[in-house]
Amino acid sequence: MIKRPNDIPNYLELVSNLEEFGLSKYESMAYITLVSRGTLGASEVAYYSNLPRTKIYTTLKKLERKKLSTISSQKPMIATATPPSEAFGEIITLQERRLVSMRSILSSLKKLREEDKKS
Repeated sequence: MIKRPNDIPNYLELVSNLEEFGLSKYESMAYITLVSRGTLGASEVAYYSNLPRTKIYTTLKKLERKKLSTISSQKPMIATATPPSEAFGEIITLQERRLVSMRSILSSLKKLREEDKKS
């Protein structure tokens, strides 16, 4: 069983990649911990992700607002990661739309350049 961040293959790369999609470093670390370990209490998330306990509640609430986790209403706080395919489906769709748009812009710019050369 995966215990700590150093035990997760490509951990730093995963954190960096999630930051590129708008997560903070702490959010990335907490999300990876929840995905790799399953449902955990807040203090367990802090422990396994090496996050300060003083920041874990805020971090988990931010993940919930971003629909990357769910938090139980019971005390102590229990968090579960939203499955990655579900959590990032909307982001992937948005990026795919941006890619299509960029290709369209590129095509238009190429046409402008070709028309300019003909003049």
